[in-house]
Amino acid sequence: MDWSAGWYAVTADVTVSERITVTGSVNLVLCDGATLTASAGISVTSDNALNIFAQSTGQSMGALSATAATARTAGIGGTNLVPHSGVISIYGGDITAVGGDNGPGIGGGYYYSDENNYSNCVL
Repeated sequence: MDWSAGWYAVTADVTVSERITVTGSVNLVLCDGATLTASAGISVTSDNALNIFAQSTGQSMGALSATAATARTAGIGGTNLVPHSGVISIYGGDITAVGGDNGPGIGGGYYYSDENNYSNCVL
């Protein structure tokens, strides 16, 4: 599944079984009480950006769960084939990110570390 530059809102529980690929600058809003489950993770590679926001803070804030299905791939970020991640900024939400074998939850894939930004979120 491809997300092109723009704004996306998760307003209900949604599960995406294929890896989501971010192209350009994508802004994702996690609405209260809604959860996005990305069962194969989210690719954010070099020259692309993912900004994650929550509608509010507290127990009802929206959630994102991203799990990589491939070794040396980040749950959110780089992959085993394109290891450098783009910019990942998390400004809110309850975020769970799990990498594949030897892959990070968030950041570059295949043993690369990249700079990311986090604030007002639960990781």
